[in-house]
Amino acid sequence: MLCQILILSHNAILSSSRNQTSSSFGSHIRHTFSCSHKPHKGNHPAWVAINRLLLEHGHVELEHFRLFHRVGSGSMRNVYLCLNTSGSFIEFDAHCLYAMKVLDTDALRVSNKLHKAAIERKILGMFDHLFLPTLHAEFDCCQYSCLVMEYCPGGDLLTFLQRESNMRFSIPTAKKVFILLKLLRFYAAEVLVALDYLHMMGVIYRDLKPENVFVQEDGHIMLSDVDLSLTCNVSPKLIKFKTNTMDNNRNCNSHLPILSSMKKKKTASNVEIILQVEMHKSDVEIWG
Repeated sequence: MLCQILILSHNAILSSSRNQTSSSFGSHIRHTFSCSHKPHKGNHPAWVAINRLLLEHGHVELEHFRLFHRVGSGSMRNVYLCLNTSGSFIEFDAHCLYAMKVLDTDALRVSNKLHKAAIERKILGMFDHLFLPTLHAEFDCCQYSCLVMEYCPGGDLLTFLQRESNMRFSIPTAKKVFILLKLLRFYAAEVLVALDYLHMMGVIYRDLKPENVFVQEDGHIMLSDVDLSLTCNVSPKLIKFKTNTMDNNRNCNSHLPILSSMKKKKTASNVEIILQVEMHKSDVEIWG
């Protein structure tokens, strides 16, 4: 039943003219689970609930979740707020909210973007960081691929900035600006930490913008949407810092992978992109 609800709602968003099927969906559900040891997230109630669900049922499927409403959307994907309602997990309801990303694999296949979805799943499975999303589970339901990840109740940074700019405070404007700048510096520092981890893991993010920076329930940030990211082979190692000349400063990032493809955005572009440099490295993202 949940699978039918998901298909109807997802199709209504993508296209009102798409034909609905009346066949049973149960035989078309493929259960998968992508998990690795997560020492930084292992004690989080949401992660504990998923592990207990696996112990009880042996797999994760759509029937284990209750979908509430859509919290994000794209051309071939939608993100829903959902609750883990399986078995004894009702007691965790305050901490068992997840963001379920639903990808239309048929649409991805037509547009020749299935490989990007596979790369996204691979990258999400690599993460074990406080400022990056955790892939709790993944499964297929009919033509849809579902990724169960952390839900950030604080919303995205762009919405936060727009809300703060329109809000009227009783405190003086100068003090308001000081508080806001201090908070933004804090968020910027955490974004740099997340990017540093990504580069160490051989991942080029390529989509840094306020809309992709979310605020978690504890106030820390989380980078989301890695569907445009690329992976490369790296061997993390310590590089001795040099401060003698400008040339040395330029060479201190020579260990970073070089890429010839970068997502070009008019709203938030790096210096190398503005100058139309064809070859640049992962440290270009720091300019963002």
